[in-house]
Amino acid sequence: MARLPVILVAAAVVVLLAVQFQAQRHERRGIEAVNTASDGKATPDVVARGLDDLEKARRFRADGSGLRSEANLLLFSGHFAQASRVARELVDAEPENFDGWVAMNLASPDRSGPQAKLARARALQLNPFGAGSITALEALPALRQAYRRAQTRSP
Repeated sequence: MARLPVILVAAAVVVLLAVQFQAQRHERRGIEAVNTASDGKATPDVVARGLDDLEKARRFRADGSGLRSEANLLLFSGHFAQASRVARELVDAEPENFDGWVAMNLASPDRSGPQAKLARARALQLNPFGAGSITALEALPALRQAYRRAQTRSP
């Protein structure tokens, strides 16, 4: 009878580890999709699978890393409205999240508009040394191509 609690605890640990393994696997695949998108090579299928993996991984995470990766995947694949929504969700949950504010800045439809300026100012308030990071992201070929595609689609 004394072994029953030990067996139950061991079974619970095994289940917890299995769930965490699945979450890690989904997160890794989602991040691979972000990397592919940042290289400008993500097909719509890769983006869809990546978003699905990141959402599945996010269910098991207490921090905003899943939202951050999801916003980046949407950004790099040119889905700016969705990226802005996810970034807003991230900064609403974590108002001091530098990456969330950067994503909001980069996802702003009007790069010189008030939303972009506000998000950039907040990001730099949180990290005064972050301007170089933002500039480097803005210069990524995949993001520049996505901006150009978005401009040609808008009326």
